[in-house]
Formats: sequence, C-alpha cells, structure tokens
Amino acid sequence: MRPRRFLFIVQGEGRGHLTQALALRQLLGERGDQVVHVLVGRAGRRTLPLYFSRRIDAPVSRFDSPFYVWDRENRSLRIIRTVLSNLIRAGRYLEAARQIALTVRRTRPDVIINFYDVVGGLYSLVYRPGIPIVCVGHQYLFLHPQFRFPAKHPLARVMALWVTRLTALRAAKRLALSFYALPDDPGQGLVVVPPLLRSELFALPAPSNQDFILIYLLNSGYVHDIVSWCARPHYPFIHCFCESPDPDSGCDKVTFHKLDDLAFLKMMASCRAVVTTAGFESVCEACYLGKTVYAVPVRNHIDHLLNAHDLQHNAGLGLSGRHFDAAHLLDAASRFSADYQLFRKWVHRSREIVTRELN
Repeated sequence: MRPRRFLFIVQGEGRGHLTQALALRQLLGERGDQVVHVLVGRAGRRTLPLYFSRRIDAPVSRFDSPFYVWDRENRSLRIIRTVLSNLIRAGRYLEAARQIALTVRRTRPDVIINFYDVVGGLYSLVYRPGIPIVCVGHQYLFLHPQFRFPAKHPLARVMALWVTRLTALRAAKRLALSFYALPDDPGQGLVVVPPLLRSELFALPAPSNQDFILIYLLNSGYVHDIVSWCARPHYPFIHCFCESPDPDSGCDKVTFHKLDDLAFLKMMASCRAVVTTAGFESVCEACYLGKTVYAVPVRNHIDHLLNAHDLQHNAGLGLSGRHFDAAHLLDAASRFSADYQLFRKWVHRSREIVTRELN
C-alpha cells in the first residue's frame, strides 16, 4: 500500500485533542504516511502550546472556531453566553469552513481526520468533499447505545449529543476513544477504540510514588483553590500545571508550571496521585501509570462532567468530585483500587485497531 496523505482538523479549546493529534501523528509517521497540513481551531483566548507546534512535524495554520465563554473568575462555563456568542459569529465560521476547503484543495489529502471540531463538521456539510473524513474523540462514545449517562443531568446529555453529531456530519467513521471495550455500532459508523496515547508515555521509567500531588488545571481561576490547600501542614507538596500559572502564590508547598507535556508526564510517573479538571487524555495517562485519579469537572463544562462520570461510574478507574478537596482526595486514595492492568492491555490494542480502521 502506498503512503497516504492525511490532513488534521483539531479543536483548539481542549488540550486533549492536541495530544491525540500528536499521538496519531506519531503512529502515521511510523507507518510511512504523511500529514500534509494541520488546521487548529482558534478558540477564544486559548493559545497554541509551543510543544504542539514543535512536535507535530507538519505545517500548522489557525482558523476561527467556536469557543467557551467563562465567568469573570475564569472558573465556570457560561452556557447561554457561549451559545449566543458563537451564533453571532456564524459568518466567521462559514469563512473558516471556506479556509479549510481551500487548504484541502491545495494539499490534496487522501483522508481528513477531524479531532472534534464543529467547523470541521460544517465544512463537510457545506462543501461535501469527495474525501473520507474520520472523526476521533472520546465524545463519540456518547453516541453509543450502551453508554450510561448520569441520571441527574438530562440537559447535559442533550447538549453533548447535539454538539457531537454536529462535529461528525457526513463522516465516514467515528472513532470513539474509550476507557473500556464496547461492541462497534456499524449503523453509525461508530468504532470503539482504546485511548490514543503518546509514545513518550510508554518510554517512561517504572512508576514510583513520591510524596507529592500532580495537578492539571484547564482554567487558571482554580489556582486560588490549590493555594488554599497549603494552609494545612499535613498535606503533601503540590506541582500544578496550568495555562497562566501564578508564581507568586505565597506558599512554599506548591510550585506552578507553564504547560509542558513532557515535564508533566515525567512528574506523573513519580507522583502520589493526579488531580485534573476531567480532561480525557490526562486521566488516561494517569490510569496507565497506575495513579489514583481525582477528576474535578470545570463547572458547567458538559464534556468534563461526562468524562468524570465515565471514569468513576462506568470504568471504575478513578474518583470524581465537585470541588478541589484535598482531604477527600487523600482519604479516598488510601482506600481506592482499580484494575489498571486490564486498562493497560486495552491501551496496547490501540495501534492495532486504529491502523485497521484507517486502512
């Protein structure tokens, strides 16, 4: 089979989609395939991490994409404002779809991979390219008839399904990244696959358990919650990664770091536990390393809510809560156990299944 040409469309709001793109880029490169271009959505004030630009090994361009509107404290998603703000910008997104069409025409890929971007779905609907589009993301598992939603959040279910279907308009396949195996659903072109994790994770030394907690924050508004932990002397040291770290926390038991994917992975291998705002990729990496995970969804963030529910109640691989509560984390972590070995075996099938589906 001749090497094939791929074009990536990546949602820029979540760091996990960027990580998935890096992982798939590595897999395709090992197969001898080429990524001819990467289009990354420009979501509000989010910046593109330098590590992504340096390691994707393909031309990168940005386009306007739907974004979240946060409250003044940068802690909670404002759902109504988010919907209205993006509706007002509908014209920009049509222009972004046109930008994607021009890039596709210029680069002539054999396959387009859409990492959960709404404009990617809009492009497919409007321009109807004669090129297969494969959608990749944990959110496509929400379309599976066996996925169990939380009973208390019916609106979250409706909105998650609506957005997920919008990103996958006219897609040839939907690769649903999952903590666990489920049967495929050919009627929806839905294939359940293991998480797409980076090769750097598998190259880490054997995990250890040093006395510190590793934290990843999507929103810097939660920094003050983390600092408040330091007032209690019996809590362990904290290393916290976020987009806008606060180096002047006034606490000598917490260190804030700018986003650095490799530094984060190395610390994860030696930490005592991982606390995260319920992003799928960071949770999967922690589970692979056998770390106790405590997921705290960003307030009103539907994907995070469903990720945390899936982690604890469907997969049984971690814990979730509504607040950054160190006392609850340490108490629960001392009593929690999960079958991480079964999860690792599932992860190791990722290359086989993804390769089969892309062929």
